[in-house]
Amino acid sequence: MSERTSNLGLLKKDPSAEGSDRFRIKELLNDNWDIIDEIVQEVKQVTESNSNQRHNHTNKEILDDISVSDVDSWNKSFNSLNYGHKVIKSESFKISISEINSVVNLVGDENIVVTISADSEIPVGTQIAFITLNDQSISFIPEEGCILYSKDNYRKLDGKYSSASLIKNDVNTWVLVGGLKE
Repeated sequence: MSERTSNLGLLKKDPSAEGSDRFRIKELLNDNWDIIDEIVQEVKQVTESNSNQRHNHTNKEILDDISVSDVDSWNKSFNSLNYGHKVIKSESFKISISEINSVVNLVGDENIVVTISADSEIPVGTQIAFITLNDQSISFIPEEGCILYSKDNYRKLDGKYSSASLIKNDVNTWVLVGGLKE
């Protein structure tokens, strides 16, 4: 026995009961396509109406509606997609998921210690680039349970405008490469 779909009301034939019936193009194809086309048109009209309403707001009104938690949520989503971004640090810190695949500009007058995390949330393959923009001392120290490899065991950036990359090579294992000194 024929029935209609619950959402769109499209006609469905039961092949076991109506398998020998003639195929009626108008009823089984064209009418169903007309139903789908009408629904798509309604969706288009609602979408265009919503779009026009959004465009009537000023940028300030739109920005006022965005909360800090929205921005934090968007940043976490963005970072989880492994797109690059810039981070500015002026004091010592521990690597976290927020620095994944970023460029970290190290600024300020104070010496900075970058603690390498054993955080299991940071995926293998993560790369973080560090650039020092001042003459301060920048050191890299692995936390307990974490291994840090570097050429000749050098773990400091080599002065103003030097850079290094930190790469998570394995679980709790990082490699530091770049302009390093003893």
